[in-house]
Amino acid sequence: MKGIAIAALFSSAFLLPPPQVKAIELKALPQLAVSTSIAQVAYPATPLVNAPRNITVLGQGQVTAPADIARLEIQVITRNPFGADAGAPNQLAVGNRPLQPAVLQPVVTALQAIGVPAEAVTVQVTSSESADVIVLLEKPTRPRVQEVVLTANNAAQKTNRLAVQSIGAEYAVKNCKPLENASRRAALSDAQERLRALATAVRVRLGAVLQITELPVLGSPSAFSKCGSKVGGPANPLSPPSTGAPPYDPAASTEVRVLSQISITYTIE
Repeated sequence: MKGIAIAALFSSAFLLPPPQVKAIELKALPQLAVSTSIAQVAYPATPLVNAPRNITVLGQGQVTAPADIARLEIQVITRNPFGADAGAPNQLAVGNRPLQPAVLQPVVTALQAIGVPAEAVTVQVTSSESADVIVLLEKPTRPRVQEVVLTANNAAQKTNRLAVQSIGAEYAVKNCKPLENASRRAALSDAQERLRALATAVRVRLGAVLQITELPVLGSPSAFSKCGSKVGGPANPLSPPSTGAPPYDPAASTEVRVLSQISITYTIE
């Protein structure tokens, strides 16, 4: 057989007018003895009526500032939940009783020894075998944050009963409004620059502003409860952070980054 044309057409009073049908023959592949053809259905395009010509661009802006405060979440777990010696009572956790904050005192004491105020350190028990040591640092610097993390890790190891499982870090500023406004202005400026360049490239004249939309940015302050950026890396790559804060990254700058995205649409004259 040289070819078989197959076309199916259904129509009724409730459907669109019958479409145009064209039969296209497909030649057989070398290993096949026969060929077949299929029907291609094409609906006529519906022209847009009075659709204004327009041009849309996306502008992006970013500003950074030193953090006013750093919040470190150091998750500490017990190494020997069944006691230091065989047959000895468990001094860290007994049964389903939560781990006692006093067990974390060596870590707290070590932090205070390097100048961390007592009121800036909080112990939050999360289970019978783990707790979070929350440390707040005013005007943090990268060396200072590294010092706090290293001190807490060393103090936990020296007890022979505790270990740091993960560390989360969060940086913030006390007043985010100036950063947000500056970020928006930068995004608007970027959008206008892109508009001018694009209009020149396609040789058109811009008309009036048709629409302006501020778009959310993944990972921006709008995704969190406060202005700031969360950065960080687990002490153990196989262990997730103890809370929603991203893992601590010793190479990250202690700064806040605010991003903005703005879409602008202009008519074309």
